[in-house]
Amino acid sequence: KPDNDAGWSIPDPRDSAMGWRSVLEETRPHIDQDYTERRLALGLPEGAVDLPRGEALPLEYGLESAIDFTKGCFMGQEVCTRMYRMATGKFSVRAFRSNAEVKAGAVLSNSSHSKVGTIISAYTNRGFARLHLARYSADNRLWVSGQEENIIEVL
Repeated sequence: KPDNDAGWSIPDPRDSAMGWRSVLEETRPHIDQDYTERRLALGLPEGAVDLPRGEALPLEYGLESAIDFTKGCFMGQEVCTRMYRMATGKFSVRAFRSNAEVKAGAVLSNSSHSKVGTIISAYTNRGFARLHLARYSADNRLWVSGQEENIIEVL
């Protein structure tokens, strides 16, 4: 637990391996490289870069526990409820690691399909990709389109 008198701290609710989150009097956010690497290794998306506003569906990110299906009236309620009840999700967002640097927006391919998914966010050779589940399950050996030597390993 951080030793500070200038704010408050709580254990990170997403995963105990993330340690503690603190809110301090300092006005600018401080996120160090160790934090980002640990978060990516655990596959934990964070903020609008990893969860694009207006595009991210909670069930694609494995956030079923963040949705109260008994509560009415929330944005995307009909789509989320249908996906959850009928298990009809076509896409899933997964953390990945690559053997080379990648860029957000890059298209992912496999031997069966020229477009299996898209990289949502990239941090050098790690990040998050949105994958079409049926195309990914057909052949889970992925690469960046046009760069067959750039292998993507989904975590």
